[in-house]
Amino acid sequence: MAACAASSPRNAEKKAGTFLLVHGAWHGSWCYQQVAQLLREQGHRVFTVTLSGLAERSNLVSPDIDLSTHVQDVVNAVEWEELNDFVLVGHSYGGMVITAAAEQIWRKVSAIVYLDAFIPQSGQALAELNGDGARAAMEQRALATGGYLPPIPAKVFAIEERNQARVDAKCTKQPAKTFLERVPVASAYARIPKKMYLRAARFKHPGFDRIMATLQTNPAWAVQSWDVGHRMMLDVPERTARYLMEAL
Repeated sequence: MAACAASSPRNAEKKAGTFLLVHGAWHGSWCYQQVAQLLREQGHRVFTVTLSGLAERSNLVSPDIDLSTHVQDVVNAVEWEELNDFVLVGHSYGGMVITAAAEQIWRKVSAIVYLDAFIPQSGQALAELNGDGARAAMEQRALATGGYLPPIPAKVFAIEERNQARVDAKCTKQPAKTFLERVPVASAYARIPKKMYLRAARFKHPGFDRIMATLQTNPAWAVQSWDVGHRMMLDVPERTARYLMEAL
């Protein structure tokens, strides 16, 4: 986990915020490097968490790592960094993590932001949110790979071609239990004062479309759709950083 802040006279009158950025499946905090730097240049504090067993923590990977492990990663970051009044951000699978983590930390969160992400209901796993038959397919794949799911090629997610090779090189296998474990309770996130959802429309995903359609009818949510691929933090980092600052 890393954090730093930068400030300058031209930023002195702007509200300085704190962000905790949670990545998606197979990724690590590396995917937020550009966005984090842009936010820091505006005087904000930015914390990035690499979830257990992934990226620079892949040496610790184990098939026993599950969603609860990743939730605890986020809760621990909040506790040990003494975060309060901060913006909690989750991308894709990271939406599962921040939704579950909110059960423990929601009082400390000023805004929650979902970047083309899953929002589970109580008792749901990511596997159930990926369409009919997805859970059985994941379970079968995990049996054949020792309890892991390998990364899906970057091109599937409609990200810019210039970024695909880097993403494919950096993504690492992920324990299947993180996709299969159900969230016991998912309700506290709705109590967070500010809630935002961003849909990346170039990536075709009926589940995300359903989430967006539901949230658009709820005045408590600010919903946007962009004509970009699933990894907006890599393809359009400047725009993504500006969007996150809207949560302040």
